[in-house]
Amino acid sequence: TGKTELAKQTAKYLHKDVKKGFIRLDMSEFQERHEVAKFIGSPPGYIGHDEGGQLTKKLKQCPNAVVLFDEVDKAHPDVLTIMLQLFDEGRLTDGKGKTIDCKDAIFIMTSNVASDEIAQHALELR
Repeated sequence: TGKTELAKQTAKYLHKDVKKGFIRLDMSEFQERHEVAKFIGSPPGYIGHDEGGQLTKKLKQCPNAVVLFDEVDKAHPDVLTIMLQLFDEGRLTDGKGKTIDCKDAIFIMTSNVASDEIAQHALELR
């Protein structure tokens, strides 16, 4: 229904370069508790901690990006807890304990939770 395209076009308008200013995260890739590390990066001493997280690494490069959390309802509750810090305080702490300022980023979340109910209701209105 154009949710992802809306986010892409917003990034294109604001940054003139979708590749730099647009971050899309498929939240179905973060369904398990241990995948929090994939989101913000592993702490020191763990494999891959030098790589950084999928979100934190990209926000460091472009702190005013348009970030799309696609199908956010599929993410593990621990990932959602991290997102609360992001939305509440405008910052995010990565796996190394470093704070990333995200106050200038735009966050968009998509969900298909009620899509069946909405479609059924639309059919009933006809």
